[in-house]
Amino acid sequence: MSHNVVDRRRINGPQRSVEPVYTTKVLDPFATGRLDERALDQVRPIFIKTGPLDAQSLSAAAPSGSAYYEQGKIRVSCAIYGPRQGRKSNARMGSFDCDFKYAPFSCSWKRSHIKTSDEKEIALMLEHSIAPAIRLESYPKASIDAFVTVIESDGKAATIAAAINCISAALADAGIELYDSVAACSMALHGEQW
Repeated sequence: MSHNVVDRRRINGPQRSVEPVYTTKVLDPFATGRLDERALDQVRPIFIKTGPLDAQSLSAAAPSGSAYYEQGKIRVSCAIYGPRQGRKSNARMGSFDCDFKYAPFSCSWKRSHIKTSDEKEIALMLEHSIAPAIRLESYPKASIDAFVTVIESDGKAATIAAAINCISAALADAGIELYDSVAACSMALHGEQW
């Protein structure tokens, strides 16, 4: 039997290995600015469009309003359905429900299409931040539903802020009565600088 048999089911390693070089010096990633070459006080460029999902479907399942939001490498879409028949028939005020999900390809931490507890928690945060701005007393016995999909993410806090801005624009596109539109941003403290 030959000793030079190659197992084709395995990936063979290199013939010669090199010891890794360990650096003890930790570099500050924000020393010369951000990784995307923005200054520390510079905002990501923003693009927003309302109504992109309305034109795509002509069926009865078309959303009442929709919005697409880009902020740097973050891309979020939102569809608003409602006001429609609510779950509680004797409610004096309407309800606002939010569904939030990351697309499986949107970020490195999302691996499957199954809803995670993190997405449920973010959906609850979005409901609590947007619901006070909606005039729910104008919609008794009704439900307003927002479906948010993150197409591309560049950090969790910035993605949540972008989702809030996208929902606010989609609600305005749907013609839902609001006290005011909701705006959000994310910030970080690096040393002494915000």
